Amino acid sequence: MFRTPPYLEKTTYIRVDLDTALDVPGNNSTQKKMGYKFALKDRDNFYDWYNAYFRVDFDLEDTANGGDIAEDTRLAPINGSFSLIKSLVVKSSGKKLYEANNIHKVVFIKNLLDFSDDFSRSVAKNYFWHLDNADDTVVAEATVKNTGMRSRAILSDQGKTVHSIIPLNRYSFFESLSDRLLPPLHFEFEINLQTIMK
Repeated sequence: MFRTPPYLEKTTYIRVDLDTALDVPGNNSTQKKMGYKFALKDRDNFYDWYNAYFRVDFDLEDTANGGDIAEDTRLAPINGSFSLIKSLVVKSSGKKLYEANNIHKVVFIKNLLDFSDDFSRSVAKNYFWHLDNADDTVVAEATVKNTGMRSRAILSDQGKTVHSIIPLNRYSFFESLSDRLLPPLHFEFEINLQTIMK
């Protein structure tokens, strides 16, 4: 395997920022959801896109008044951090390599099928992935049966910032790179965020 010794001399993570930074909207305002882009123009290095990920920090607000989500609510994203991205386009030198709309729904089903119970209870929590496991009950109740919903709600209520990652290998284009590296390319990403988290 080319990702392990003796085929790999070293690996380092690099950070690529959006061309336009995400703005935190003020009260009674909504966040811009369309047209986020970034590009990787380096043609001198090989990148392991299978192991690449988006790092996201987010907090949930009530769209009615911009206030924090109350502690006793049942509000929490159901698809983990994958809910954040509605559509994703990947281009190389202007040519589309991958395009997906409403991709969060596909990834959710894929995760349900692919993630083992052990993975869901450990590594996948880095993706804000906490499985629903019972009927719908009030999150604030001490005897709540749906521990997945409760975990997500506790992590994200009252203005708390959730730190999470979205692994690119959950998207089919990047998943197909599990056993190969692309040559150095000019990669461009276009991302639209989910208007309402589902």
